[in-house]
Amino acid sequence: MSEFAAIVKKKEDVTIHDLTGIIREEFSKKNIPIDQLYLFGSRARGNARPDSDYDFLVVTATQIERLIQRRIISEIRRRLIFDFDIDADILVIPKDLIPISLEDKGRISYYAIRDGIAV
Repeated sequence: MSEFAAIVKKKEDVTIHDLTGIIREEFSKKNIPIDQLYLFGSRARGNARPDSDYDFLVVTATQIERLIQRRIISEIRRRLIFDFDIDADILVIPKDLIPISLEDKGRISYYAIRDGIAV
């Protein structure tokens, strides 16, 4: 077995803690505190297929510049795919938009907060 294969976890051995750890680490690198983190979608409902992606909503303390947000999300997705062969969709909203999200059923964040699991 190569050194690379020895350090990469098998997809079936990956925990939600592994995934959220990468998310938290990448936001921390940019000194952006995470206020709340939700898993939502089929993984949270318990009806995911083996090839289902993971859906996360990251609630930050403050608004993040869009370019910085895209870079963080890109790096998280890159790491999840490279390290674990896992695809993820990551939404980011500031905590001051939570009340608006909870009133607007047209927003994905409405369902992520209402039906998601805090992780």
